[in-house]
Amino acid sequence: MIAINKWGKMYLELEVYMKNKRFLLRLLTFTFILLLTSAAFRKVEARPISDSTLITVEIQDSVLLDIEILPEELLLNRPRQQFQLRLIGIYSDNTTANLTHPNKGTTYISDNPAVVTINSYGLLTALSEGSAVITATNSGISDVVEVVVDFLILEGIELKPKELYFHRVPDSANLTVIGYFSDGSTANLTRGSSGTRYQVDDPTIMSISPNGRLTVRADGIAWITVTNDGFYDTAKVTVRTNEDLMAIVVTPSELSFTRIKQRLRLRVIGIYYDGDRADISPPGAGTQYYSDNPEVARVNPSGLVTATGEGTTVITVSNSGITAEVLVMVKVAELVAIELLPVKNPLTRVGQRVRLTVIGHFSDGSRLNLTRPEAGTRYHSSRPEVATVNKCGVVTAVSDGIARITATNSTFSDSIIPFWLR
Repeated sequence: MIAINKWGKMYLELEVYMKNKRFLLRLLTFTFILLLTSAAFRKVEARPISDSTLITVEIQDSVLLDIEILPEELLLNRPRQQFQLRLIGIYSDNTTANLTHPNKGTTYISDNPAVVTINSYGLLTALSEGSAVITATNSGISDVVEVVVDFLILEGIELKPKELYFHRVPDSANLTVIGYFSDGSTANLTRGSSGTRYQVDDPTIMSISPNGRLTVRADGIAWITVTNDGFYDTAKVTVRTNEDLMAIVVTPSELSFTRIKQRLRLRVIGIYYDGDRADISPPGAGTQYYSDNPEVARVNPSGLVTATGEGTTVITVSNSGITAEVLVMVKVAELVAIELLPVKNPLTRVGQRVRLTVIGHFSDGSRLNLTRPEAGTRYHSSRPEVATVNKCGVVTAVSDGIARITATNSTFSDSIIPFWLR
């Protein structure tokens, strides 16, 4: 047996104590960690499972890719004639928009304002013969259109009607001034902007506006004189009140149309008990119009009859309880041939222009000018390097040579060699 002194015994007791203390410390530490882990686990277990990501949505505006002026070509043939251009924007999202108005950012310029001017709204005005290129710009993108001004020569004017009768005051009516031109065409020159001027010899009986609106104020007889470019015509105005209507006469008494949309204005003459006659065609004179079958022909409040389909109908005209009837027959004539008229002045130099004329011949023996593209006529040049032709039938010499111009409408065509250059 080994003898242990008091110091050795104390050492052994201290060692056992320290071992027990470390054990307890480790036990407490382990228990604490276990508790923390359990609490954290329960917290994580109670939290909803989720995830997220950042999505960026960027909405881009459509971008203007191109602009287009309409029409592509333009011919003006009247002094001070005006025409409104249209500008269409084409965008990256395949949409289009009307950009004609200046508040859309569009600007216009004419390279020859002595021939054609254009305002900020795209309105053209012809001033003199020649050509001009109009440029439209929006957002740095431009498009151009060539405008050709080729004035026709005025050979006479006609004021319609020649006589007017009024049986009440105040009353009014619209005059019409027709211009006859050198190529056989006619145009409405009623408005003052076309150069027409009006004058009355007795302003106490009536007055007239710059655009041909006549207003009567008192009984009497007065004369109207209309002038344009050195030509003149006159009309007589009679104003007599307090007279009763006895009968009405409509001319023509029968109408025969051979084309859909063909028009003709009825004239209604009122016959009074004192023997006077008056044009009571305008609705302001109390005349009313009615079509029995608008699908064949319709009539507007001013007595303008328009053919709308084949068949027959009756137009009833009434005023003050008195009526008259007009028989309307519509049978559409067919196009049987077209004729390209010879050119009066052959082209002899590069850049010179000449206008073609296309006449349509119909099955009823009538003829109609089909020159304009709206009539369905199309043009083709056999050699564009020698001569070009636009959709309005204007031929332009490009170089020496001979070119054949062909006009086509429906299934019919005709051609012509309008010039040769040496």
